[in-house]
Amino acid sequence: MKSLAPLTNLILYGNFWISLGAASMVWQSELLLTGSFTWISPLSVLVFSATLFVYGVHRLVGIGKVKIETIEGRFDVIQQHEKHIRIYTVAGGIISSVAFFYLNRSTKIALTVPALLSLAYIFPFFGKGKRLRDFDWIKIFLVAFVWAWVGVILPADAAGCHFFDTKVMLIFLEKMFFIFAITLPFDIRDAQIEKSAQIKTIPLSIGFEKTIRLSGFLLLLSVVCILVLWFLKILPSPVAGGLLCFYALAGAAVYFSKDKKHDYYFSGLLDGLLVLQWLIVWAAVCFANS
Repeated sequence: MKSLAPLTNLILYGNFWISLGAASMVWQSELLLTGSFTWISPLSVLVFSATLFVYGVHRLVGIGKVKIETIEGRFDVIQQHEKHIRIYTVAGGIISSVAFFYLNRSTKIALTVPALLSLAYIFPFFGKGKRLRDFDWIKIFLVAFVWAWVGVILPADAAGCHFFDTKVMLIFLEKMFFIFAITLPFDIRDAQIEKSAQIKTIPLSIGFEKTIRLSGFLLLLSVVCILVLWFLKILPSPVAGGLLCFYALAGAAVYFSKDKKHDYYFSGLLDGLLVLQWLIVWAAVCFANS
C-alpha cells in the first residue's frame, strides 16, 4: 500500500481529485437538466481547471498561514510538493482562462459570482490580512453556495435553462445542502487549526456531536429535494432511487468521519462522494433509458 502513497498524494494534494469532483457535478447537472452531457466542453474544462487553480492557490496561501508546529500530515505533503502544486496551479489558471472565452456571454456573466467569491476566499483582500474564509462562520456557507452555483447554475445557464425553473432550483438546493453536509466533517478535522487562528466555525461553536447531527439533517434535506423532484415526475424512479441509496452511503460516510484521523478519509473518500454521486446518476439514467 505504501507504494501507492506517492500517486495517491499526487491525485489528492495536486487537487486533481477535487477538480474531477467539480467536473462531475457539471456532467451530472447537464444530464439531469437536458438528458445528455458532454465529457469535454468549454464549461467542464473550465470548471476542472479553475478548481485546480483555486484549490492550488488556496493550498499555497494556506500553508504559509499554518503554524510551524502544526505542519504534519497533509500539510507536510503539501510543503514537500509545493513546486509541483505551483506548476499544476499555473496550468489550471492558463487553461481556465482560455476556456472562459469559449463560453456564451450569459454564462460568462454568471461565472463572475463564484469567481469573485473564490478570489476573496483565498486572497487577503480585507483588513489585517484577512481572507473571506477567516471571518467567523462564513467559510462553510461560501463553500456550499459557490459549489452549488458552479455545479448547477452554470451548466443550467449554458443549457438555456432559467434559474427559477423548478427543476433547476430543486437541484441547486439539493447540491447546496449536500456540499454543506460533507464539508462539516472537514471543519471538525480542522478544528484545532481554526481555533489557533481564532476563527469560529460551527464545530467550535456547537460541538462535534451536534455538528455530525446537523450534517445528517442537511443530507435529509437533500433527500427531500430528490423526493419532490420524483413526485413532480421530474426525476425518473431509477435516478431517484439511485440518489436515495447514495445519500444512505453519504450519511454513513459522514457519521463515521468523527472517528477518523487520516486525511485520506476526508480528501479521498468524502471528496470522492462528488464523483460517486455522478457515477450513480449516470448509471441510473442509462438504466432508465434502456
